[in-house]
Amino acid sequence: MMGDDEYERMSRETKTTCIRDVRAGNRATLFAVVRDGSARKRTKTGDSNLSLMLVDPSAESPIRSNCFARTATDLPETVTSGTVVKIEGARIQVFNGKPQAVIYAGTKMRFFDLSCGVLEDSLDGQYAAMLHEWFRKRTAEPSASSFLQPSRRNVLTISEIQENRVFFDLYAQVMHIIPGARDDRLILHVSDFTLAKSPPTISDDDEKALLYPVADRLLKVTIWDDFSTDPSALDNASSNVLARGNFVYFRNLQSQAQGNGAFDAVLHNERTERSIGGKWTLLDHTHLEAAKIRKRVEYLQITKNRNDDAITRTPMHVAKVNIKDILQTEQVPTRFRFEAKVVDHLPVRIEDFARVMCGYCDSSYGSDGKCSECNGSDTGSLGFMFSFLLGDDSGHDSFLPVVISGTDAMSFLSFDPADFKRDVVALNKLRDALGSLFTIGVPGQPRVMDAKRTMFCVQSYRPEKDVVVRYKLIATELVWY
Repeated sequence: MMGDDEYERMSRETKTTCIRDVRAGNRATLFAVVRDGSARKRTKTGDSNLSLMLVDPSAESPIRSNCFARTATDLPETVTSGTVVKIEGARIQVFNGKPQAVIYAGTKMRFFDLSCGVLEDSLDGQYAAMLHEWFRKRTAEPSASSFLQPSRRNVLTISEIQENRVFFDLYAQVMHIIPGARDDRLILHVSDFTLAKSPPTISDDDEKALLYPVADRLLKVTIWDDFSTDPSALDNASSNVLARGNFVYFRNLQSQAQGNGAFDAVLHNERTERSIGGKWTLLDHTHLEAAKIRKRVEYLQITKNRNDDAITRTPMHVAKVNIKDILQTEQVPTRFRFEAKVVDHLPVRIEDFARVMCGYCDSSYGSDGKCSECNGSDTGSLGFMFSFLLGDDSGHDSFLPVVISGTDAMSFLSFDPADFKRDVVALNKLRDALGSLFTIGVPGQPRVMDAKRTMFCVQSYRPEKDVVVRYKLIATELVWY
């Protein structure tokens, strides 16, 4: 097993910092082992997040590393216990009295999965192999320090909720948001498509409003505090609100037994953690746990309830207005829900709806392969960036240009960006999705024909150093499949 002298020598040669030596306010390059398996999540601000507990031979306790990225593809979907990671230039901050490494877009990270043996003979490869072997042997010892043992959160399925006043985590999909709840709470019906021991009693109207016909596979969840004033005003900097169809990770739900034998769950806000997503986190539809839920749906061979001809789904708790009302609203940011048609789109060619975006400033790359704003060249990743011109008949010139980008675009279309100029399958998928909104014109015809009127949800914003109010699409899911 690697001794202290050998560990300190390798740390010096790789110019990395031992966990015991990290100090708040500094930057550090860490070479450590992931103690707990972890999966990528989505925060309320729309970023992707990967939270890791790191250990090394010097550590007296693990250090948490919170990694944030603008796009999901910038972080691995899952990281297993025992994986070795090298993080260059992590910011060391204090959270709840303990040091924490925070990693933002652009920070260099490298993961070494040595489960199949040594990957390379470089200095980093040798060090990673030594750390991996140290962790494997130390965790196998009966006397291993408790902090080396991976934590075991109480993650339950709905079918496993059997006791009263038990705290647990849950991965589920929102089936219905119950309208008319009190101002200080939000009530949801969610499902992971496992059978409930005793499902909640719901009205006929609520049953018809469920995303899927799964009244026997539901859990009623009441969220307090997060929505204490107005659901549409929650964290105005965020473009994400809970909506029907969202995949959600709930942390620290508490079960509550009801008189009829059913179990509900309640969720209380923990304000000190809102910066990292609070106690509920939206998941990408490609997330590992979301994929498990979708597989259960396929196994059950059930289809979505279609009680209307809705083309999109939007959060019902956002007040419905028209474009004239939106243009006359001076408060920024404000969320709006309205009915309109697509009049036009940019870029002109739908093949250009995705482009390489800078990980630092969200600007697009130029033809020289560098960011047009910060001139960076090593942080780019493929992302959606397009806009619709929406119109209604609420007044003269009632047209609203709306930007659709990033995770909001991914939620809208329900798939990831691709190189649509080269990927014919992905381009056809994009055409099918847009085809539910309008007929795509061929050369010589208008770009948008026979547009259908449907609901959209947008948020106003004012870009930095700009006096013009702009609008971006949020919390809108296209029902095209």
